[in-house]
Amino acid sequence: MLVLVRFSDCLNRLALKKRGLLLLTLVMVLLSPHMLYAQRYGFSGLVQLTYRNELAKTADSTTEQWSIEQKYNLKYKGYIYHPKLLEYFLSGTFTKESGKRNGDALSAKSKDYNIRLNFIKGTKYPFTFFAAKLTDRSFAPITEGSPVLTEQTIKSIGLEGAVYSRKLPTFKYRLWQDDRKVVGTGSTTDERTKNIKLSLRKSFKDVTANLDYIFINRLDRVNDETGDEHSVDFNLNARLSRTLRFTESIYYNTSTLTDFTEITSNSNLEYVPSDKLRGNLSAYYTHIEQPDGKGDFLTNYLNASYKVSNALTATANAMVFYNSGDFGNSTSESVAGALNYNKLIARETSFSAATSVGFGAEQREELNDRTTMNATVSSMLTRRFSRIKTSLSFGGSYYYYRSSLDGKTDRYDMSFSFLNNYIKRLTLRSEISYLNEKTLSDRKDPDEQDETIKEEFQTDSSLAYSLPIGFRGTVSLNAGLSTTSGTTERRYYYSNINLRYLIMRNLRTRANLRYSHESIESADNLSGEAGIDYRFRMIFVRLSYEYYRERGKDADSERQTLFLEVSRPF
Repeated sequence: MLVLVRFSDCLNRLALKKRGLLLLTLVMVLLSPHMLYAQRYGFSGLVQLTYRNELAKTADSTTEQWSIEQKYNLKYKGYIYHPKLLEYFLSGTFTKESGKRNGDALSAKSKDYNIRLNFIKGTKYPFTFFAAKLTDRSFAPITEGSPVLTEQTIKSIGLEGAVYSRKLPTFKYRLWQDDRKVVGTGSTTDERTKNIKLSLRKSFKDVTANLDYIFINRLDRVNDETGDEHSVDFNLNARLSRTLRFTESIYYNTSTLTDFTEITSNSNLEYVPSDKLRGNLSAYYTHIEQPDGKGDFLTNYLNASYKVSNALTATANAMVFYNSGDFGNSTSESVAGALNYNKLIARETSFSAATSVGFGAEQREELNDRTTMNATVSSMLTRRFSRIKTSLSFGGSYYYYRSSLDGKTDRYDMSFSFLNNYIKRLTLRSEISYLNEKTLSDRKDPDEQDETIKEEFQTDSSLAYSLPIGFRGTVSLNAGLSTTSGTTERRYYYSNINLRYLIMRNLRTRANLRYSHESIESADNLSGEAGIDYRFRMIFVRLSYEYYRERGKDADSERQTLFLEVSRPF
């Protein structure tokens, strides 16, 4: 009997512990979402102060401009009862900007907002109400010399949502109105647009289809004009079999404001029976109607490629183009074929070669019909030396072109390149090339034909070196020289030095200086920048100075910019 009593007491204690654990689990389940939501929702914002001072000098004028911008932003994200019932986002921004250009004072203020109310998220019928006002302003470029402040204001209000269904297509909608005003430099803009966008999307096992419809009612208050715009966009992607894939895109757009209509259709059938063989057939059609006429354009492509071996690939393509209407009537056809060879002929030696040939024919309404032929042969030999971290390349090509109107081109070119990384952190690169080209244009009249002869020898060399400064910084140096002699005489050289250094974990600095010279325009350019980024707890400071100077035949200018930004997010 005593044993039974003790056993009963143990059962009661276990039952009490289970009830306690169950109650604790229930409390944690109920509180954990709120603990998570507390991290995702609440207040945030930004306080930011920006100062900019610019000085621009030319041979004829000097312009000085400075501006101070104060920006205060406050955001709040929350929900009512549960985020899936109603989640809302509220944001307000106050901006004040003042400045001067050559003594003329400028000032502007703006109050912007952003409101989003998300209803029944995570259901089959979510929808969102939104309203926003955004102001964007900037000084006119300092080089223009006129104290003008450009300001753009956009107000938006609308509703968007979706309807999800397993059997029916997914339906998405968006209805909104935009009011846009631009004042300042250039012409004034004051327009209102009412917009509707409807979308349908459905996916089957091997087919995906999308249909979008957009309606825009536009009111131009400045020119007192109004008009409607309709557009329909349909896309289809279907896998017909293991080897066939078909894609289709149809687009229609018409506008009563511009009296413009466009219809386009892009169709593509891709055939991939194996890893070696690939082909596709494409058709592109465009129909255009506008006040000065209408026209139709159709292009068909047939492309195929076959991998003969790991080193050899053959390609072929054909094209037919046709256009008719008020913009002209013409047709053209072309066929081409190519062979590409790429093989590692030794341990560190590779060889590549390519050849192609093409034929074309054109029937033109206002010009003489013509047929053309072109061919290309090229090769490249590359040798790598791993021990000394060096690679050498040598190659050349020949291009041949002839037309039935006595046009022709013969072009030869050869090139040699050298790359070395033997010394740690030092890269040497050099390229030498030679080009010889002779071209005769198509004969327009019996005695009218232009001839162009071009022969050039080019070199391009550069040096890059980087040096660590302790464990926190790096200095890099780049310098280069390129020359062209022959038909064109040109010299260009440059040098560039960059510094990056982490003074402390929250303080880093940067600086760079660049100089370049170009001989044709006798242009000398000098530019530099220095700056620091500092963070103290949640306060961020950015300070930078930029300098640019240009001297040349037709240029004599100098520009300096001082920038300071202090921000505190919360």
